[in-house]
Amino acid sequence: ELGLRSAGGAESGALQPIEWNTPHDSAGAARRTDEAIALTGDQSLVELGASIQYRISDVRAYHFAVGDPPAVLRAAAESVVRQAVAGRPLLAKDERGTPAAPLEILTAGRGELERQIRDRLQTRLDALGVGVEILPEGVCLADVHPPLEVVDAFRGVSSAFKHRERMKNEADAFRRDRVI
Repeated sequence: ELGLRSAGGAESGALQPIEWNTPHDSAGAARRTDEAIALTGDQSLVELGASIQYRISDVRAYHFAVGDPPAVLRAAAESVVRQAVAGRPLLAKDERGTPAAPLEILTAGRGELERQIRDRLQTRLDALGVGVEILPEGVCLADVHPPLEVVDAFRGVSSAFKHRERMKNEADAFRRDRVI
């Protein structure tokens, strides 16, 4: 796992869902800021946690190709995740300011981003000869949000966009009512 680790280690079980406003240590997860913070394509900071599921496909390569396969896997995964996130916006907006979902990583673009990370990571691990196969649905961006320090500001901006859309809809309804 990148960005968040279970507080009791891997044997303590699955992580609980984490909300934007939780301190990330009360839900059974220890926050790893050095791994979790990344820069997006629109120059926004994002905090994310990812898990990579894999299987050993070549035992000999896994044990003898590199000194510490889990560390190599973790470093390669962190690098690929940062590279992929850097190419996408946190929230994509079109010229009118409405969300353009296919690329954004916060909501609709996550599935495609996970596939892209999986493919790039598998290519990198194959080049290193680690002997690991990333499972078909093995990349999961479990926790993607703005850093906790800016969540209130992010919510304010989001609320302002919603308010603007509501006002435009009310104005359109008023105009249609007057014209008719």
